[in-house]
Amino acid sequence: MAAGSLPLFLSSGNLKSFLGAERTIFQPYDNERTEYHESQVSLQCGKHALNNLFQNLYRFYKDPNYLYYFVVNDKDKKPGFTNFNLKENCKRFQAQVRNVLGGVSNVRCEDTGNYESVYLEWVLKVLNITTTALSPLLDQSLRFDSFTHNASRHRGILINITGHWICAYKYEKAGEQMIWWTHDSFDRPNVHPSFPTHFDLLVYLERKPWLRCIFIA
Repeated sequence: MAAGSLPLFLSSGNLKSFLGAERTIFQPYDNERTEYHESQVSLQCGKHALNNLFQNLYRFYKDPNYLYYFVVNDKDKKPGFTNFNLKENCKRFQAQVRNVLGGVSNVRCEDTGNYESVYLEWVLKVLNITTTALSPLLDQSLRFDSFTHNASRHRGILINITGHWICAYKYEKAGEQMIWWTHDSFDRPNVHPSFPTHFDLLVYLERKPWLRCIFIA
């Protein structure tokens, strides 16, 4: 299936279940204390961060749109599931970049699943997900203003910390205190740092330090 046809295919009711990695802890989404968690396998942190982000956004907001997005690598393919294959589509993206740059591509497509930000941002675009990206190159005051502004307008963030991808998602309901959770594939299931404000989350990331934030949802 062509990557561009994936959202249409899924929106037609073809996704009956969801696909995770081999080391996936899954519990039914019947209450907000359960979570979706993919533990770290090889260098597939980008894949884990994407799947952890979308499935936990669904857990909080019950928006079926978040169930549409599952990213997998070749070894994860299982009959009966709809897959967006990161490995195969990376080669497609690499070819597009090569055409633009006149036969040269600076995009890595490693068998380990170690994907760059430019590729993951392209994946989100193919899936029709609007994103806003931020790097730490801005002046500190501008960086803090931009981060808190975007965090207030989005529910999820893909975050690159010194080459490792994690995610963060916002719990926000009327009458309850807003909270941000970070979710790392190296975390223990159901044990993640939490932050009561956008600013507190950024202060935590500044200490890591972070290299890229991709705001979504």
